[in-house]
Amino acid sequence: MNRRLPGFALTTAAIALALAVATLHHTPTSAALARRAEPTATPPSVTTRSRCRVETAREVDGARVGLTDTVGVTLTVFGCVQPAYPLHVALILDNHLGENDDVGNVRAAIDGLLTTFDMPANPTTKVAVVSFGVAVQTLVGPTNDDQRVRGAVRRARGPAGAAVDRGLDRARGELHRGRRGQERDAMREVLILFSSAAWAAGKDGSCTDALSAAARAKAEGYLVISVFSGPSASGSVLCMRRIATSPRYFFESRQVDQLSHIFDRIVIDYVHHPIDRDASRPVNIVITETIAPAFTLDPATVDPPPDATSPDGRTLRWQLPATITYPAAAITVTYRLRPTAIGLWPVSLGATAAFTDARAARGTVAFPPASIEVVDPTFTDARICPATRSAVPADVIAAALAHPERVSGWGLRCSTNQPAGPANPLRQSMRLSRPGMAYHPVANGVVWACGCR
Repeated sequence: MNRRLPGFALTTAAIALALAVATLHHTPTSAALARRAEPTATPPSVTTRSRCRVETAREVDGARVGLTDTVGVTLTVFGCVQPAYPLHVALILDNHLGENDDVGNVRAAIDGLLTTFDMPANPTTKVAVVSFGVAVQTLVGPTNDDQRVRGAVRRARGPAGAAVDRGLDRARGELHRGRRGQERDAMREVLILFSSAAWAAGKDGSCTDALSAAARAKAEGYLVISVFSGPSASGSVLCMRRIATSPRYFFESRQVDQLSHIFDRIVIDYVHHPIDRDASRPVNIVITETIAPAFTLDPATVDPPPDATSPDGRTLRWQLPATITYPAAAITVTYRLRPTAIGLWPVSLGATAAFTDARAARGTVAFPPASIEVVDPTFTDARICPATRSAVPADVIAAALAHPERVSGWGLRCSTNQPAGPANPLRQSMRLSRPGMAYHPVANGVVWACGCR
């Protein structure tokens, strides 16, 4: 049942260590499925404190309609698209890798990882590099510079040793410092250990120490991936497998094809899940739209029916129970408009979506604008005066036909101080401003007039 609003308008308004890491930042979203009213415009969006990003889109049936036609408008809210969790990764490299044939595979895998991350386009993605052997060394702290990371990987060499536990601890410390005040639960942090695990074959407790360091990282919420580069029959495999968060995050570097899917798996198992697992509570989304004066609303076409309408019938409000979840939830309302005047007009005076996400964080985001050109359905290029065709460059005529509203006289009646009617039609004949004189783009351009002379 519709309620009447007050008379005022309610406007305001994984390894490709793969991730489709762009999924974290800015790959195509379901929002791209709608044809935007302004294709070159950045979609309006807002991100709540719980990292829920909401986008809006406005789709119109066409850019030009006749005065007697109607045009459909669709407003869509996309909930929690591409949660922009910063991704911080630490690579822990075993110096022993330089002593076996797998170092090429490992470096190729890391290079593929950095290419997939596309760090220049994703400034919240940072990578640190730590090497270990007899001692531990930070080759580069968390950085968004992929060239610095590649350089650090090339420098990973030195005496082999068993300081894997200190390497894991150092990497964890580097990521901790890289947070720079950001909340831990609003980030994704990953440790990736590349090692031959030759140290695990000894009797000095190195595997036990490594497992303890990995357990400390897991307890703090880090995802731990281990990439083994030794012989498959080695007894070190079991140690490396246990270091990983789970067996699904253990890989062998010889299986390059498998390496290329590590982050594909992460995106499904780790990244795509919102930090707040309780995303089932319905939330309230309030969409408010105010129709522009050049159009009238066809109330029968509004879907779903609005919960409230202003007294003049131009401002609509929908109160929609919905769930803001990831993958994106799309909430849509549609309606049709009928134009009332010829010209280029905005369809709306402003529309907003106010919402509350699953963690009770609130936000408001505007819908993008859209304009429609309304033309006289009887208008054709036959109204171009013969003298105009011969005197005016073809590209000027073509431009005037493509955008008649940009030419003086468009949309005006023959007599501007008389009422519209059969005796006072629209100016629809294209001629020179001063007939009989040469065309000049400034001094004697084309105009819309009544008849040719």
